Amino acid sequence: MPDQVDVSPWVLALVAAALFACVLVWYVILVRCLHKKPILKFEPRSPVPWGAGASLLALTIVLIAAWNFVSGAEQPNLDGISPLEMAEEIAKSAFLMLLITSVAVILIGATSGANWRDFGLPGKVSDFIRDGKFGVLGWLSTMIPVYGIQALLIHQFKQPSNHPLLKMLLQEPTPILIVAGFLMAVIVAPICEELAFRLFLQGSLEKWEATRVAVNSTSLDTTIRSDAQEVTDAKLSSTGLSNSDTLLDPQPTFLLATKPPQGGWGLPYGWVPIGVSSFLFAFAHLGHGPDPVAIFFLAIILGYTYHQTHRIVPCIVTHMLFNGWSMGMLLTQILHQSGAGS
Repeated sequence: MPDQVDVSPWVLALVAAALFACVLVWYVILVRCLHKKPILKFEPRSPVPWGAGASLLALTIVLIAAWNFVSGAEQPNLDGISPLEMAEEIAKSAFLMLLITSVAVILIGATSGANWRDFGLPGKVSDFIRDGKFGVLGWLSTMIPVYGIQALLIHQFKQPSNHPLLKMLLQEPTPILIVAGFLMAVIVAPICEELAFRLFLQGSLEKWEATRVAVNSTSLDTTIRSDAQEVTDAKLSSTGLSNSDTLLDPQPTFLLATKPPQGGWGLPYGWVPIGVSSFLFAFAHLGHGPDPVAIFFLAIILGYTYHQTHRIVPCIVTHMLFNGWSMGMLLTQILHQSGAGS
């Protein structure tokens, strides 16, 4: 019956409100760009205390994803498998991701002496609220370019998104699978992937770039410290840190109070870490149809957010909302198909 397949007015109103907010956010972004102002303020920071070894987690995820695509493991045969068994497999994958990420966080924190500030976490409730606000704005900024590029590629190449989880939910849209898929896509994946690709990988790449800039320039507004020498109180006060929050890092470290104009390979500062981490993040989604191209631009926005704020919560919130919106649209499609078939 026609009234069974009509999209709910509440869904249409929600989509319209989201699109209006997206346009408003991009209007502000374009105005700031025209006035040559940064979209987000560059916040002073010391480089993360961990080195290239922390990037192995992200690279491991990329290699596992690439191997699954080559071997065909990402497209499992679902014939003869019950929804409960599928949900159990999703739960096992989510647990494994959380376990690997948790072990990495513990090892990196223990070996580098990192504290909660180095992990990009807020120090108080007001900071958490601010990070959440940045996450919402980041999500709104992703919708038009990411979904627009994805829709264009699907239309051009006639190849829809081929994410195995979405494919599974479309084939078996049972409540237990929807709940398991939601927990995996909206909770577990954003946390683990943002820690791996933005915090560990991009953070170590930014440390490499900042070290090169500091070595090659004597005009930067930085304070150099070696061994256990602490950053001066004047510089600490500009970031809201205290002496009790400083780290004992055996490697030379410094504070970037202002953003350098030039970074690695002669490119603007931050482009190399953002570009490399975004490319690897997109490559980790190889085999999902045209998704990696659109996901690359999602990762650029996430990488820029981390680069400017040096905090991970805004990235996690943006990622969660983006995946949550995708899951919501999938659920709407499932309900629409169910109504059409009844």
